[in-house]
Amino acid sequence: MDGKPANGVALGFLLGLANALVISIGLSSLDPKHRVEMAAIIFVFGIVPASVVGVLLGSLAERLARAPVWLRRVLLVVPALLVVALLGSMFGLQSAVVVSCIPTTAAAFWLERATRTREAPPVPIVAVRR
Repeated sequence: MDGKPANGVALGFLLGLANALVISIGLSSLDPKHRVEMAAIIFVFGIVPASVVGVLLGSLAERLARAPVWLRRVLLVVPALLVVALLGSMFGLQSAVVVSCIPTTAAAFWLERATRTREAPPVPIVAVRR
């Protein structure tokens, strides 16, 4: 990276899609006889909420670019995990919510890191010559 923060909305959208894909592939193992169908159904029902939440969290990440890292992580991870829990309970997949939170947390951390404003060090770095 060149030191500039990433476009949070675009990255949030892409990470939301990737997260939905990873979760759908992972949850397809619940029904070994119908893996492809299960993955497709989960992806189709998860793609809209994942992309919308990704865009909203990306926008939030851009606005909070200068906020403390701990605050950014909390504000990006908690809503994403709540959406995963809500979707899991809506579709009767409560047993898979905890596992689905792993890629969701990773995506939220990636979004936080990529959209963080990088400040120049307060003291110039000195090169030692011999």
